[in-house]
Amino acid sequence: MARACSRRAFLSFAICLVLAGCGGGDGPTESAPAAKTSKLDGEWRGKVDEATLYLRLAESPNGSVVGGLGNLSVVPTFLELRVASSSYMHPDLSMVLSSPGYEPLNFRGQRVRDNVIKGKVNGSGYRDISVTLTRE
Repeated sequence: MARACSRRAFLSFAICLVLAGCGGGDGPTESAPAAKTSKLDGEWRGKVDEATLYLRLAESPNGSVVGGLGNLSVVPTFLELRVASSSYMHPDLSMVLSSPGYEPLNFRGQRVRDNVIKGKVNGSGYRDISVTLTRE
């Protein structure tokens, strides 16, 4: 009889260990929550026809407005740009880029991955030109 009680006690202890390890939420079998998409902050580069568009963007704390500076270069021309206005509601981004003496350059696109924005530019001699901006 003592042997039967020992077995029951051991079996009860083993069952408690198994149950304690199940479903607690801290175990390695549960997947981690999806990572939050990072901000747009950083340096971005893309091709606009023969030109290279380079932007250094900074997202506002509320995540709705993007500011920044950059340039558009086609050797030997080099235009300094600034983000004159913008709107960002993930994944949609629109920016008006300005440079003194030139018509504004409008960009509308979508963030398709954390480090990739695809869109089109219009204005200042460009019409519906596809652009892929990649974070460097």
